[in-house]
Amino acid sequence: MKGWTPEQVQFVIDQRAKNVKIDAIAKSLDKSYDSVSNKLKGLVCSGKVNRIGHVSPSSLRNVADKYVPAVQPNYDQFFKLKGDAMVISDVHVPFHHIELIELLMKVAIKFKVKTLIIPGDFLNGDAFSRFATGFRGEVNQEIEFNDADYILTKLLKVFDRIVWTTGNHEDRYYKAFGGSIPHVRFLNMINDQITSNLDDKKRIKVSNYPYSELNESWLIGHPQNFGSSGGTVPARIADKYEKNIICGHNHQFGMQMSMSGKYIGIDHGCGADPLKIEYYMKGFNTYRTWQNGFTMILNNKPYVFNLKMTDWNWWLK
Repeated sequence: MKGWTPEQVQFVIDQRAKNVKIDAIAKSLDKSYDSVSNKLKGLVCSGKVNRIGHVSPSSLRNVADKYVPAVQPNYDQFFKLKGDAMVISDVHVPFHHIELIELLMKVAIKFKVKTLIIPGDFLNGDAFSRFATGFRGEVNQEIEFNDADYILTKLLKVFDRIVWTTGNHEDRYYKAFGGSIPHVRFLNMINDQITSNLDDKKRIKVSNYPYSELNESWLIGHPQNFGSSGGTVPARIADKYEKNIICGHNHQFGMQMSMSGKYIGIDHGCGADPLKIEYYMKGFNTYRTWQNGFTMILNNKPYVFNLKMTDWNWWLK
């Protein structure tokens, strides 16, 4: 057939928008290569097709009029909790500080606190670390999961629920799969691996957010930043988010008021045993010594416990 019908011209436009080659278009239309090529040159000149073969913006108007944009999520689905809570971070199982964990449970029992918040780095994840360590391999990963099951089983005898948000060490597992599995699904998979009892699994809530909210006035999380002294980073975060802040990640101990004086920032130390952490003990540097501690939020007021400085006999008498 000589000449071009409107349908054939639209076919050329549509095919070039998909980057279909000229010879393939010619074959579909039963036309010569030169005929299709010349037609494309005319369409480029008229602005209906651009030079790399995509449809020009003016030709897309009809498509745009009918297009419904995909709904993108708002990232505000973090846990929003109410009531009293115990908070311990950076437990780094299997290098946890068992004495500190037992003290945490005793304080919770004494004051009838039934919620535990773990803001990141509950697991250490050396098997998936980019750093060279002495705790790599499948066998050692199995040790980590078994120890985590043991610790969670103990904790769930005291707490009705455990809220576990992410830290940079949980991200080691996620990154090991190149992000091919949604983050929260992957954390649930880890929970399935390390929690042997089905009822216990239901009481452990995992989140792919690095923080959770408590009583609308506290954010409890694992920040990307860390400071050289305790309380500095959470105090700076506090004014940004206009809430009181409890932070993991820094492994330091200290409290500071925010610059505005309206909020408090707390670094409460870590739940790991520094003597068991290879890179900490083998490191030879000027970094501050790690501190061990946790926080209790009771009647929305913070009580911060330090392994060495707290009068445990007074608190637990």
